[in-house]
Amino acid sequence: MYWQFPPEYHPRIAFVVEQTCYTYSQLQQLIEEAQDKLPGQGELAILLCSNTLNTVVNYLACLQKKVPVMLLQRDIDEARLAKLATEFQPHMLIREADYHLTGYTQAEIDPRVAILLSTSGSTGTAKQVVLSYDNLQANADAIAQYLPIQDSDITITTLPCHYSYGLSVINTHLLKGACCVLNNDSVVSANFWTLLKEHKISSLAGVPYTYEMLAKLRFHQKEYPHLKYLTQAGGRMKHEILELFADWSGKYNKPFYVMYGQTEATARMAWLDPELLRQKTGAIGRAIPGGQFTLINDSGAPVIEGEGELVYEGPNVMLGYASGRAELASFAPQSKLKTGDLARKDGDGDYFITGRIKRFVKVFGLRISLDEVEKVLEANDVSAKVTGKDDLLYVAIISGEADEVRNFLSKALTLHVSTIKVMKLDSFPVNANQKTDYPALKQLFEESQGNV
Repeated sequence: MYWQFPPEYHPRIAFVVEQTCYTYSQLQQLIEEAQDKLPGQGELAILLCSNTLNTVVNYLACLQKKVPVMLLQRDIDEARLAKLATEFQPHMLIREADYHLTGYTQAEIDPRVAILLSTSGSTGTAKQVVLSYDNLQANADAIAQYLPIQDSDITITTLPCHYSYGLSVINTHLLKGACCVLNNDSVVSANFWTLLKEHKISSLAGVPYTYEMLAKLRFHQKEYPHLKYLTQAGGRMKHEILELFADWSGKYNKPFYVMYGQTEATARMAWLDPELLRQKTGAIGRAIPGGQFTLINDSGAPVIEGEGELVYEGPNVMLGYASGRAELASFAPQSKLKTGDLARKDGDGDYFITGRIKRFVKVFGLRISLDEVEKVLEANDVSAKVTGKDDLLYVAIISGEADEVRNFLSKALTLHVSTIKVMKLDSFPVNANQKTDYPALKQLFEESQGNV
C-alpha cells in the first residue's frame, strides 16, 4: 500500500468529522492539495497534531510525498517546541492549515526516514524514535492480520495520533479501507458517547487508564450491539479492571485484545489470543506476525528457562534514535530491539512481563523516563529523586515546595496532578554502595499514600 489508496477504496468513507463524511477519493484530493504546500521530498517538517482532518491529511501528504515528519502534540509547550526546532532544524512547521517556513536550509536525511516520534511523551528531551516507511507498512500489515478489521468497520479515535498506539489505529484502518471517526474528547465526555451511538462504532482502543475510566462509567454492564471488539496496549492493566472486561468479553462474545508494544517497534510487538484472556491473566501473548521474541541474560546469552530481558526482532523495529538533525543523515541496519523489560515464557510459547530493567513507568499510556524527570527538576534547581509505578509518579525532594513541584511537573509532563505524588525528605535513602535506594524510596511512598 505505502499509503496510496487502491481504486476500490475511493467510494468508501475514510473519516468522519463531526457530521461530515469524507470518502477516500475526497481524502486523496485533500492530500494532493496539501502536498503542494509542503516542502520538497526529503526536507524535514514538524507537524503539530490533534485528531483533526487537517492533521491526518498533512500526515498522509507527508508520507505520500516522502517528506520526513516529526509528530508532536498540538498544545506542546512552546519552549520545548523551540528546543526541538533548534536541534532538528525543520524546513517547515505545520499547525493545522498553517504552513510556516522556518528558514532552516535543507540537510541530508536518510531517504528511509518517514516519521519521528517522542520516546517518552514527556520531559523535553530531543531524543526521537525514527521510523521508516517499511516500519509503518510492516506493523500495519501485521496488526491487520490478527485484528478482525473489515472495510465496513468504523472506529473512533480515543488516543492522540502523535502517540504510536493512536497512530497505528488510524494506519490499520486506512490499510483495510475502513473508517475512523475523528474525536478529541475523552471517554468521560457526553459527546464521545453521542458519537459512539450515532456512528455505530465497531471497535475501541485504549490504554489502561481508558479502561479504568470506562469501568467507573460502568461500561462493562452493557452490551453495545455495534461494538465488535476492544483493544488495549500502553501498559499493564490492573487485575480487577482486566477481570471486568474479560467478563464483559465472555458474556457478550466480543473479543478483548490485550497487546504489548513500544514506539521503537512502531507500535505493537505482541498480542494475546482473546480466548486465553482469563486463562493467562497478565500475559502479553506471542509476537505479532513477522516478528519473534527471545530472552537473554545480563551477558546477552539466550535464556531457555526462567526470566530474562525480552528481545524483539522484526521488520517494524525502528531505524534508530536521533537527538538532532545530523543524526538523521544515515542509519545502520537493525532488526532487533532490547525492550528493557524482563519476561518469562510459558510452555505454550506465551510471554509474561515480570518487571523492567530500565527506569521507566507508564502513566496513562505514556512512557516516562524517571532519570529524565530528575534531570528536568535539577535544571530547575530542585534536588529530587524519582521512582514510581504504572500510573503514579513518586517524587522525593529536599529543596522546594511539594505543591509547586507537583504543579510544575504536571505542566511539564502534561499529566494530571493526581498522578504525581511529592514527598519532602531531609535526605534520600541510600544503600550500602551509597547509591540512591530506589526500592526503599518507593516503600516510603507506598507506606504513606494518604499523606502525599
